[in-house]
Amino acid sequence: MIGLGGNTFCRCGENSLPLKISLEHFDMKNKFCLLLGIGIMAMGSSAYAQDIIKTKAGKDIAAKVLEISDEEVSYKMYDNQEGPTIRISTGKLNKIIFENGSEYAFVEEVFSHNLPADAPLIDLVAEGNNVYIMMDDPTHSFSEKDAYIREYIPEYTPWNVVDSIDDADFILYVEVHMTERYSHVHSATPSIRRPDGTVVWKGRKQRAAPVIQNGFVAVRGVSKDIVREALMVDMWEEIH
Repeated sequence: MIGLGGNTFCRCGENSLPLKISLEHFDMKNKFCLLLGIGIMAMGSSAYAQDIIKTKAGKDIAAKVLEISDEEVSYKMYDNQEGPTIRISTGKLNKIIFENGSEYAFVEEVFSHNLPADAPLIDLVAEGNNVYIMMDDPTHSFSEKDAYIREYIPEYTPWNVVDSIDDADFILYVEVHMTERYSHVHSATPSIRRPDGTVVWKGRKQRAAPVIQNGFVAVRGVSKDIVREALMVDMWEEIH
């Protein structure tokens, strides 16, 4: 936005033509409102002059994308474009929204590994296998359903979450228990099942209270403990 004499020239975007607005017929109050509005428009335009990387964990990264390959995306943080180049696996991403509004989605080819019906636990939970999350929640205390578990599986495990049991190599079955009276403690017990429902492993009950470590959201704490402790520690210790 450039002011020359009694006129204001407003340019929104590098390739746009300047808009000439005469201020001669505005009083001071209206001039101020007009200039304020133009300033807000200019700031709004610049807010979109960045790429947004959306991850499967639900995080939005304001970035300047440099390169996209089959395996990874290279980018710089938008507010530190002189800083280091960062690389992130495409397997952790949902899509990129570019500064011009166009989108690039990362679509994975999902297929079951056609494991035998009596496959042992170590084969069911092998790296790269597909997991279907099934919640048994008569309490409805997990209001987010499987959202938190979906958030932690890509972060802590080598599995892919799928939306159809037909695409799954195994089921992560989560049995939610009644909330403990007066304590706001939530608890749930995880188990690993074959696609036909056969239980092949059952973990111990995980409990969590709303504390600062889980953002005072007990369900988030239970979900994190299920993935990080029950599955990736307890279960793997039993397997090995």
